[in-house]
Amino acid sequence: MPQSKRLIRPLRPVVHLVALAVAIAGPAVLDARSAFAQSGARVIATVPVGRAPLGVGVDSGLRRVFVTNSQDDSVSMLDGTGDTVLDTIPVGRRPFFHVAVDDVGHRVYITNNGDGTLAIIDAVSGGLADTVAGLDGAPEGVGVHPGRKRAYVTRGGHTLSVIDLERRRVLSDIDTGAFNHTVAIDAALERAYVSRSDPDVLTVIDLATESWLADLPATGHPAIDPLTHRVYLADFRAPRVWVVDGIAGRVVGSIPLGHRPLLLAIDAARGCLYTTHPADNRVTVVDMVGGRVLGTLPVGAEPAGIAADTSSGKVYVANTQGNSVTVIQGEACSDAVLPSPTRTPTASPSPSATPTPTSSPSPSATASPSSTTVEPPTAAPTAATATSSPPTAARLFLPVLIRESCPPPDLFIDVVLVLDASLSMLDSGPAGKTKLADAKEAARRFIAPLRLTAPPVAAGDRVAIVSFNTRAQLVEPLSSSASVLRIAIEGITAASGSRVDLGIRRAADVLSGTSRKGRIPAMVILSDGRVDAAAAVAASRDARALGIELYVVGLGPQHDAATLAAMALNPDRYFNAPDSGSLARIYTDLTTLLPCPPAVFWGGR
Repeated sequence: MPQSKRLIRPLRPVVHLVALAVAIAGPAVLDARSAFAQSGARVIATVPVGRAPLGVGVDSGLRRVFVTNSQDDSVSMLDGTGDTVLDTIPVGRRPFFHVAVDDVGHRVYITNNGDGTLAIIDAVSGGLADTVAGLDGAPEGVGVHPGRKRAYVTRGGHTLSVIDLERRRVLSDIDTGAFNHTVAIDAALERAYVSRSDPDVLTVIDLATESWLADLPATGHPAIDPLTHRVYLADFRAPRVWVVDGIAGRVVGSIPLGHRPLLLAIDAARGCLYTTHPADNRVTVVDMVGGRVLGTLPVGAEPAGIAADTSSGKVYVANTQGNSVTVIQGEACSDAVLPSPTRTPTASPSPSATPTPTSSPSPSATASPSSTTVEPPTAAPTAATATSSPPTAARLFLPVLIRESCPPPDLFIDVVLVLDASLSMLDSGPAGKTKLADAKEAARRFIAPLRLTAPPVAAGDRVAIVSFNTRAQLVEPLSSSASVLRIAIEGITAASGSRVDLGIRRAADVLSGTSRKGRIPAMVILSDGRVDAAAAVAASRDARALGIELYVVGLGPQHDAATLAAMALNPDRYFNAPDSGSLARIYTDLTTLLPCPPAVFWGGR
């Protein structure tokens, strides 16, 4: 099959912001008047699994649960009746957080993010049936269409690969547009829904023609209600779930939550939706029919993947830092569950010819769980204006403090990791891995020792991720969740260009828009090649004038050491990393240096 790249291009109107409110005033926040009503769901078990579990999938017919252990390169298979581990199945490197299950053919599909492969597990025997290669570019999401005998994998930041499950090979690639993440498949409608960021849209793909249909103004990791053909998206930008009418091809509303979700699961038979919240170690229970939050449940440390067993009503949550799975016994979430006209599947749904594409909304960070007002998407905010004053000599901590007393318990860092995502980062480093892989590993090491906390504790270090190539992308805003940050780092993909100056200015926008009280703003900039010296140094000076601490790391033998040193504005802030080992050590050392900048603690020594 020939490679397909947006074969059909319906008109994509460019709507001015003034007209935007009129064009999309229809979608509303679904009724939340009964928010936090009593939910019958309850935690019934915690099952130990492997290290850093990320994803969960359930074969409801077999009552078997499959959990990806990202740091063990394995999958734990659980018995859903007794909630015990039956076996551990070796797969590829770093199995990721999206698991697709064909519970008719009893096959489980898992992307191995670390080696660019797709693992296929036989759910009956519990063995690895096959591995499909050729998915380089950090595969992230996977969906399956049993009727077509196809799997669909997002990878490389802009590609949806079509895999022939009979021949076990890649058939074609569909261009989804840049910065794609996960995918959900509605086989009845012959549509794939791909989450994207920058712009924050849901891209709709026609699977019959393998062509682009529309970009809808909603973002987040998607899941589909097979009975109503609605698509629900856990918004990774704001505390809400978007709701999309898959048949009509339009956004119909959103459900406000208490905290920003990561992933979601749907129990269509009981009318329930469940979202994970790594920042506060909880799961939210939502009535899908009424569009209302029923309550939250405490689970393990940093919940990520989640899946529901529709045969039993059980819900399984992967706790990344807890190395465990929380088992929830769910109950009916609405009086309007089956039998009901609103929950009855149509025999042959007829989708609209072309979903309505509109400009993407700006996710609101202030959605309230008890909101009852209509919330049309709003215009995108402009970047934060750099108006902070340069730091003065009046500091909270005096130079007489010594290293042994630092970091102080009431001073924290807000740091942006500015990572090079140019094509040269795909070249191999001395250790045989790509330089981009080395950079991601260094970033993970940087995060590990930080003082990250979860709400309601407000104090703690926070990290944001910015990548740059032709342009700069805010991959993850300031976050105190290690699992959210790790997933964001893994999703970085390379493209042409090396505009480090844009990366610095994007990071400065992030830091200038946050509260500084009790926090040290900083950025760590990594580049492996030559950059526009004048633009890069000017951006660095502007950021330093805002009181932001800058640290610059040059990776490999080809970087422009003179320019990077000039960007650091201080020879002590420039670091040369000729190989992956030294890069990892530099980032580890910076976790000690950042909370204790010399200008604050040793009089600039």
